[in-house]
Amino acid sequence: MEKLSQPQEIYQCYKIVDISVEYNKLWKQGIPTVSVITPVYNRINELLRCINSVKNQTFHDFEYIIVNDGSTHNLDSIVKPFLDTADFAVLYIKKPNGGVHTARNAGIRHARGKLIAMLDSDDEFLPDALKIFIEAWNNIHDKENYAEIKAMCIDQNGVRITPDLPDGINSLPMEQRWKIIKKQFSGEQIGFRVAEILKANTWPEPEGITFVNEDIVWQRLHKQYKTLFINNVVRIYHTETDISYTKQNGTNKIQLVKNKAYNACYMLNEPDTYIPCAMDYLKMMMYYCILDRILKKWRNADMPIKLSGRKNRFFYTLFYIPAMMFANTYIKKKL
Repeated sequence: MEKLSQPQEIYQCYKIVDISVEYNKLWKQGIPTVSVITPVYNRINELLRCINSVKNQTFHDFEYIIVNDGSTHNLDSIVKPFLDTADFAVLYIKKPNGGVHTARNAGIRHARGKLIAMLDSDDEFLPDALKIFIEAWNNIHDKENYAEIKAMCIDQNGVRITPDLPDGINSLPMEQRWKIIKKQFSGEQIGFRVAEILKANTWPEPEGITFVNEDIVWQRLHKQYKTLFINNVVRIYHTETDISYTKQNGTNKIQLVKNKAYNACYMLNEPDTYIPCAMDYLKMMMYYCILDRILKKWRNADMPIKLSGRKNRFFYTLFYIPAMMFANTYIKKKL
């Protein structure tokens, strides 16, 4: 096992984070086709289960990157022995806690594969997961137009979460594919994505925000690239986990409000990318206004992002009074 110290890494939004990186001997023996990335905060037992599912893959041309996002549990006791025994390339990144979006970014920046598979620390790959993804990718003729492949999941009881997609869905225009998916097949899925595209579209890392919505990246990619949908089941999506990584700060209600306000504001500033219709825009604006008034009335919290554009400022002013009423109700009941 080798260790490389990287005391300062510059992240998006000019955030500086202390990280350390360790890797096994196989890390230097060639560049793999696929990088599997698992961000993790605590979850020792679940992480071991996740690691075992990666070890059992029938496709072997991959590397595995584990990003420890400032866990308070001793994950080293699991990961470091794994570094010594794994028969494939493994990289172990340790960083201060910043939220799952920062952990994903760290893994993406260190990934060397042409394709990236994200596997949450409380979930599992089925043994043929990577093999299925690679075979589907190799069958795409116009790869330059595609950013991802989406496959299906079962839960821990073996129950399929999303039913079979209709035949011929991939022959439809991309906008029509997504309409069908969102209206009829909204269950949990998993993506397999092009590394070069992800590296150019990482999540923002604003100061003071502990969770940035996944859709800030995924919806941007959906606007620019195609997605191939396959009916194969490749992941076990566990629903019995007690604490979601993405909601680890949920006990801090003001922090949760701040996170939600940031995500809403980010999307309102780029409505053509994130908000499909006028009604959705109005709902999102009211939602943001309520959150913003809660923050200003309760803690006068500063946000790392502001609304931009005349349209946003007009509707913010229009919704000011009703938003204040809803905010007062929330503060009395919840805070």
